[in-house]
Amino acid sequence: MLHLVWNKDEPGTEISLNHIRFATTMVDQCIAETREFHQPPDTIGTVMMRHVHSLSWDNDRVHDELITWQIAKDNGNKPIRKGGAKGLSKAIAALDQQGLGECLQVGTVMAFNATKPFP
Repeated sequence: MLHLVWNKDEPGTEISLNHIRFATTMVDQCIAETREFHQPPDTIGTVMMRHVHSLSWDNDRVHDELITWQIAKDNGNKPIRKGGAKGLSKAIAALDQQGLGECLQVGTVMAFNATKPFP
């Protein structure tokens, strides 16, 4: 459609690669904005779940198999620390319920071990 509009005075003109690239970029932008509009922002719970799972699954920053609140807090940013130990407990319970890992109790401390990649 862009080609027809941009070349209305020259109807036999070939569609250029630049027009295809520009049109593709426009469509990609529209799709991205539509997804953003319909997808609510991440909650602190989702952020905490991703953080804890990432620490356990990727395990390049942390060398412990079980991720506790202390490890999550020490390796987290301000929103993670603000979520607190209760937030961690809820996050690892949700990860366990979704089958992405195990919610364990080590003494009095809740811990998490990822068993599947985060979707």
